[in-house]
Amino acid sequence: MMASILGYDATYTSANMLPGIELIGGREIARVAVFIDPANPASFNARVELKGNIGIFTNDAEGNPTFNVIIFRNGVEIYRATSEIDLALNTITNQIVSVMAIDGAIPGLQTYQLAVEPEPGDANQIFVRGPIAFSATVIGL
Repeated sequence: MMASILGYDATYTSANMLPGIELIGGREIARVAVFIDPANPASFNARVELKGNIGIFTNDAEGNPTFNVIIFRNGVEIYRATSEIDLALNTITNQIVSVMAIDGAIPGLQTYQLAVEPEPGDANQIFVRGPIAFSATVIGL
């Protein structure tokens, strides 16, 4: 039995289209949706592979600015990771952060949201400046 792609959706925003969105709270920056057909037998053991890339910028150099990358399925959080811009390693304050998560496929229309927020207690200003890419691939087994 071979794996097959049952669904795919992606979104992309280039760096030139974003003036810089300051991170305040858990702000959605991208959304994708895939339909997992319950009539397809390959959907029973399917997985959804989620991939995202986010351009992050800071103009504050106090410590290492930290932020959370969050993925929601239909408004319910399914993934959270904390990342930081390590200013001790270099003076570049623009970084591309990549995230990958695997979700158990649930039949029906599934909407995934990619969001970012500053880590609570971090006083640094952090911006999403792009590019932003987010994709969902349904893989049937």
